Amino acid sequence: WWIETYAAVVDNQRPVVFEKYFENTNHWYEINAYPGEKNRFAILFSDITERKQAEEKIIESEKKQAFLLKLSDAIKDLIDPVEIQLTACRILGEHVKVNRVLYGEVIDEQQIIVNNNYVNGVSPIIATLDAEQFGRKVIDAFKRNEKIIISDINTDPGYTEEEKQNFLSLDVVANAGMGLLKGGRWVATFGMHYNAPRVWTATEILLLEETADRTWAAVVRARAEQALRKSEENYRSLFTSIDKS
Repeated sequence: WWIETYAAVVDNQRPVVFEKYFENTNHWYEINAYPGEKNRFAILFSDITERKQAEEKIIESEKKQAFLLKLSDAIKDLIDPVEIQLTACRILGEHVKVNRVLYGEVIDEQQIIVNNNYVNGVSPIIATLDAEQFGRKVIDAFKRNEKIIISDINTDPGYTEEEKQNFLSLDVVANAGMGLLKGGRWVATFGMHYNAPRVWTATEILLLEETADRTWAAVVRARAEQALRKSEENYRSLFTSIDKS
């Protein structure tokens, strides 16, 4: 490619400008090639790494805002807590292109209720689980508001062979999971699964956090509205009974 590009500069006697990323140095360069005399050419390299990084941050920020707007629009009018959870999982799963996204409600920091999950190419996990099944390492991390990030369970030294097989039995090779703390208590868990090795990006982890927090808030709102509707129905029933009396 390089030879062909520079040969064209000489043959056509026209300068070219292009941008190139060099993986070995993790730098971007703007390269100007100018034709010279007698089959010669000159090259000027300009380091544009900072500019490209700034552009990438802008693009990532725009993508993030677009995703969050889509998520908010999708769940804002839903009244069923389980539907809210599934919708949020689906939107995140489709956006980051994973095999499974699940949201679990934590009861008294002992049980985890997984009502539904987004899946693509793997089986869903729908169950009421004992928190201890997650392992003490995971539970303690979630209670400290930390995340469990696994790029490849097969090579991760932090897990026993039995724990690795537990992940693999669920088609989980890469995992990004977190606990959600409210008022100092562990109230929910949220996670993304992939069935092959994967390096999770900072943006993907940030979207996991944002989706988890917004899902929890929407579920709390939906439950409060359900309770209010039930209370109003009870009052109406009471007054109707009094009127009939």
